Amino acid sequence: MTTIEVRPVTPADWRAYREVRLAMLLDAPWAFGSTHSDALAIDDDGWRERVASAEYWLAWCGGDPVGSVCLSDRDAHPGDVNIFGMWVDPSVRGRSVGEQLVQAALGRARERGKARVLLYVVDTNARARRLYERLGFAATGRTEPYPHDPDVREIEMARPL
Repeated sequence: MTTIEVRPVTPADWRAYREVRLAMLLDAPWAFGSTHSDALAIDDDGWRERVASAEYWLAWCGGDPVGSVCLSDRDAHPGDVNIFGMWVDPSVRGRSVGEQLVQAALGRARERGKARVLLYVVDTNARARRLYERLGFAATGRTEPYPHDPDVREIEMARPL
């Protein structure tokens, strides 16, 4: 079995990140705030800007990117940081890739002196919720409508550091 490696995205990794982002939006369009068609409209410079705008990690299996997570201060209160864009390719699910990605983001949040990490998960994504709960996240009680379907709710979860 090929080893999974999680490492920070560098500016040179923008193509690999684009590949993962397009794959995640096809695989789970209900789980993210943007759409596959939105992502297809981003030019190369836009992808370069995206990977420079926050901290990203990719999971690699052999030479292929198979997962991603983002840590960002966007929309965060002082002391908080957000996890966005968490996804694992179906071919490697069940191999703790999601845990490795989230742990990388949590470690960086600690290094940055953050007090709490927040994320949103679609209420119907039980598998992701279980992962986050295993890693110490708990629902805060705050929810909001999913941008593409107001009948679906996103649940805010938080983990103190």
